[in-house]
Amino acid sequence: MNNENASPVRTPTTTGGGIVVERTFDVDGTPDQAWTKLELLTAEHDPGPDTWWLPGFRCEATEVTATAGHRLAVVKAEQPCKDTTIVFTFEHAGTGTRIHVTQSGFDPAFIEMAGEDFWAHGALLLDEVERFFLGQ
Repeated sequence: MNNENASPVRTPTTTGGGIVVERTFDVDGTPDQAWTKLELLTAEHDPGPDTWWLPGFRCEATEVTATAGHRLAVVKAEQPCKDTTIVFTFEHAGTGTRIHVTQSGFDPAFIEMAGEDFWAHGALLLDEVERFFLGQ
C-alpha cells in the first residue's frame, strides 16, 4: 500500500501546550486485521491484564480505553517517557487501513535536556511501529 500519508515526527504538534509526536500511515488489510496483529503481539509478550505490549516502543503500557478495531489509548508503564499517553487509531482508507499513532504528555524538562536526540529517537521509534504494521 502506498505510504504517502506518513507525517514527519520532527514537526511538533502542540495540543494544550504540550508536544505530541505522531505518525500516520496506510497498511493493507482491515482495521480489525491491524488490531488483531497488535493483540497477537501483546499475547506473545503476556504482559498481564489490561496491559499491552507496544511495537516500536518495545514496552508495556496500561490500557486506558480500547475499542477493538478502532482505538487504543494506553499509558506507557516504563522509562523513558513513563506515564506518557500513546494512542493508536485505525480507520478504513480505500482498500486498507489508515493508522494514526500519537504520543503525548512529555515532561518539558526531559525534551529540553534531550534536545535533537528526542526527535531522532521519536522518528526511529515510529518507523518501527510503521514497519511492524507493514509486516517488514
